Amino acid sequence: MLKIINLDIHNEKALKEVNEIFQRTWNDSIEESLKKHTGYEGFQCILLQIEEKTIGFAYGYSSVPGQYYHDLLHRHLSPQDYESYLTDCFEFVELAVLPEYRKKGFGARLTNCLLNQTPHKNAVLTTQYENHRAKHLYHTLAWVTLDDAFIPRDERYVIMAKKLNK
Repeated sequence: MLKIINLDIHNEKALKEVNEIFQRTWNDSIEESLKKHTGYEGFQCILLQIEEKTIGFAYGYSSVPGQYYHDLLHRHLSPQDYESYLTDCFEFVELAVLPEYRKKGFGARLTNCLLNQTPHKNAVLTTQYENHRAKHLYHTLAWVTLDDAFIPRDERYVIMAKKLNK
């Protein structure tokens, strides 16, 4: 049975499952970032489970002035794009699905479910320029590319945004 549930941030087992999925996806840990982000305004994280096994997750939070990434995007975007997309905005931070469950629509399902839960009018995300699968997924879900030459660290990223019709 397939179900989507909200993450209980006090459930250490669920937090460990999220970290394991992230490690299998990106060969890195998300534990420290996730714990920090749970304290952000508007934090939401959903888990996709099949028969009690967590196979994917998505999370984000309200994007507000004073946050590192919000301010970084603000400096990079045009005043028009900032006003259009980064006000009343949900920052879509992470999406990960275990490799054996990809290409089955689970990423789209997690994305849509998470965005449907947010009260915000806009959403923004960044993904690696070379991550063609992610960019394709987001484009099919009506995200638009605002900039494809964003370099916040040592790698090129794409800034994408979406109007949420709220």
